[in-house]
Amino acid sequence: MALLGEKLKEIGLIDEQQLDLALSEQRRTGELLGQILFDLGFISEGDLVNALSGREGSQSEVDLEEADIEDDVLKLIPSDFCREKSVLPLQKEEFTLTVAMVNAYDVNVVDALERRTGLQIRPLSVTDAEMEKALEKFYGSDEDVEDIIDEGMRMAEETQKKRAGAGLGDIEEAAAQAPIIKLVDRIIVQAIHERTTDIHFEPDEKLMRVRFRIDGMLHQRKTVPLDLREPIISRIKIMAALNIAERRIPQDGKIEFSAGRRRIDIRVSVFPTVTGENAVLRLLDRASLQLDLTKLGFPVKERDEFEKLLDMPYGIILVTGPTGSGKTTTLYSAISHVNTLARKVCTLEDPVEYQLPIIQQSEINEKAGFTFALGLRSMLRQDPDVILVGEIRDPETAELAVRAALTGHLVLSTLHTNDAAGALPRLMDMGIEPFLVASSILGIMAQRLVRVICPNCKEAYEPTADDARILEMHREAMEGTLGLDALESIVQDKESIQRKDEVLTLYKGKGCSYCNQTGYKGRVAIFELIVMNRKLQSLAEKKGTSIEDIRRLARKMGMLSMFNDGMSKVLAGVSTIDEVRRVTLLSAEVEI
Repeated sequence: MALLGEKLKEIGLIDEQQLDLALSEQRRTGELLGQILFDLGFISEGDLVNALSGREGSQSEVDLEEADIEDDVLKLIPSDFCREKSVLPLQKEEFTLTVAMVNAYDVNVVDALERRTGLQIRPLSVTDAEMEKALEKFYGSDEDVEDIIDEGMRMAEETQKKRAGAGLGDIEEAAAQAPIIKLVDRIIVQAIHERTTDIHFEPDEKLMRVRFRIDGMLHQRKTVPLDLREPIISRIKIMAALNIAERRIPQDGKIEFSAGRRRIDIRVSVFPTVTGENAVLRLLDRASLQLDLTKLGFPVKERDEFEKLLDMPYGIILVTGPTGSGKTTTLYSAISHVNTLARKVCTLEDPVEYQLPIIQQSEINEKAGFTFALGLRSMLRQDPDVILVGEIRDPETAELAVRAALTGHLVLSTLHTNDAAGALPRLMDMGIEPFLVASSILGIMAQRLVRVICPNCKEAYEPTADDARILEMHREAMEGTLGLDALESIVQDKESIQRKDEVLTLYKGKGCSYCNQTGYKGRVAIFELIVMNRKLQSLAEKKGTSIEDIRRLARKMGMLSMFNDGMSKVLAGVSTIDEVRRVTLLSAEVEI
């Protein structure tokens, strides 16, 4: 049955989230996958008949205009070689690389590609026009960004010469000119290819700086002359349907940006500063959304416990962590886990970042008076089984969430605390009675994101004395709470757990072009999970209970702290000690 789903996904009739939901429903009901997809409204009867009869098209054909190519695949062949030979890498499967070529019978180019990549080449024919458009889309045009900036400067100077002073009309006209449009689009496309989460357009006294946030760290990419600052910001405002005449107050908007078949949702924030307006663009790539709890980096024990909490009929599950720590992905994965035709799932979000099938999603609009508290109060009359509240940020929302949990609803939400233990006192500080907090909370998940060592330049090194001290204290903490056997099951690599008299081998990235010389590529979450039980409930009900009291009892009962989870990933060769310490400073101080 899964083969039918893969075929429907391959030809673009359904996406990954729709297939996952249908397969989950199939496991629950035992019905045919095609019938489930039809009942859910994801495909028509004709779609199903065509897919089953094999009339969806030949696999030897390729539509470059609709192609969605992974960034890692694009990097297998240098862009200058692709332009020179009119080739484009499409897909890598084990030892085979599928490549689009204008002349698929050019054996010399195929041989050169095999020598360069070390892979067997599977060529597909495309036209010159298709290749030209595809190369510009994925690699940018031959025209250099600096040439675009120079052209924009010339046009800006001409505009200023025509008029005594540059007014709003001049800036709007400049923003609509080809070089500015091309420049902004080029920056966004480059950011998408580099897996950027945020683009920062930052004005300075003499220039505008463009920085990309990649794997949680900012990297400067370009500097733009000051004369192009206002046209660029105005272009961004036009794309986001904002008021280009308003420069005194912050503005927020959205952009839908297409990169081939990938649709990138961009959240725009424009903020006035003393040197001009600062714009930050947050890129939300639906194709990169991972909604599988088994692939988020959970330790096995914590994942099993979290899934058990999600199967409970009522209560509150909280996820804590700072902005950009992956809370949204965890929450979306959680509600995807519970999402079936037998349960009604409703959400209140600010804003809705990704649309999910079947789930009823609502977006907060505080300017119109639609707050979390108002939305939650009304949502309880919609007969939901599971409710996701984007954030508990005020006493009224907290009280309503507790009331919903105590009246038979499973509530998932986020709370801003430094760790899992801090969530209980935080709710009490909002005015919720301790006995209500203790009786309504099922579990609290805290998380951070750490960067993953680049697989291309990963190398072993012998730990320093400071590294050895931290590792030894980590081992002692783990053996004291979980025992060595539990530690081994968490790391899932017994050889990586060394005894005191053995030499430890750790790993780091030395830096290469693949990771932009950072030594890291991608991120993984580290977690700590508190599962409430009678002992923790009794402690939480006592007045004057501190965060340290809760944390200490949770550790005695086997809680794996974020710091220790991170160190387990260090031992497994996933991340580094420096990276774990960077994002878990408070946890590290407590443990060490």
